[in-house]
Amino acid sequence: MVPSGDFSVTASPSTVTFLTGSSGTSTVTVSSLNGFAGSLTLSWTIAPPSGLSATCSPTSFTLSPGGSATSNCSFSSSTTSSYSVTVSATNGTSTASTVITVTVSEFSVSANPTSASILVNGSGSSILTLISLNGFSGTVSLTLSAPSGISASLSQTNLVLNAGGTAASNLSFSSTTMGNYTLSITATSGSISHMAIVTVRVQDFSLNTNIGSLSLTRGSTGAVTINLNSINGFTGTVSLSALCAPTGPKLSLSSTSVSLSTGSGTSILTIRTPRRTNVGTYTITITATSGGLTRTVTVLLTIT
Repeated sequence: MVPSGDFSVTASPSTVTFLTGSSGTSTVTVSSLNGFAGSLTLSWTIAPPSGLSATCSPTSFTLSPGGSATSNCSFSSSTTSSYSVTVSATNGTSTASTVITVTVSEFSVSANPTSASILVNGSGSSILTLISLNGFSGTVSLTLSAPSGISASLSQTNLVLNAGGTAASNLSFSSTTMGNYTLSITATSGSISHMAIVTVRVQDFSLNTNIGSLSLTRGSTGAVTINLNSINGFTGTVSLSALCAPTGPKLSLSSTSVSLSTGSGTSILTIRTPRRTNVGTYTITITATSGGLTRTVTVLLTIT
């Protein structure tokens, strides 16, 4: 407060805090000193000059000796910052003023990672982080929106954010259906609402062979080409194994680990039938595995 010799100006509260996009108020009181009586005019200045709207009402009044008058000052802003509002009263020759500190606060929300790739039947996660901006403190509610085909959940949906602090919630997701999905998380507190987006690509791979059956004589050798193909951008490594039932024929793979970094890959299954192998029909099961995803294909072998 800076008084004149005749009157003083005070504000209550002298510090006003509100959320971005909202508003706050302070009551300015002008009081007579030393028996002052007369008419006064109220004005105000804002520093920095842009970003905050301020208005006081009324802006003129008449004081009686020993009396006082009040004016209601309102503030609003959509810009996160701190402002100094100097409110002054003058009678043309003398001026008194007071300073109101206005703090406009909010928070931010972000996801890490913002995109993820998982396999069909697999799962993944992303961390949502809230950050207090310019002294924001309060409870932030999280709302998750997920399309059909993917399951998603938040570890916490109501986070208490302290001034200058951070808070986090874990977003978990899984799917049994190949496709691309968008998860939307809305963070809300009072008039503030922010959104974070996490995109999830659910991938797969296919397994097939160049032939579904073959016939060999005892003491001979045959080969089957195993083809692996990426679906929806899968670029991982696939492990291969082969089993024959009943036992007898000998199996070997040219590669038991196939990378699909280029979108496709192959391995050659060699089948050797010792001369003492029993004639008959055999089933060869080829299994391809990556992460928690398994694909199988069978080849019918006839030995004569």
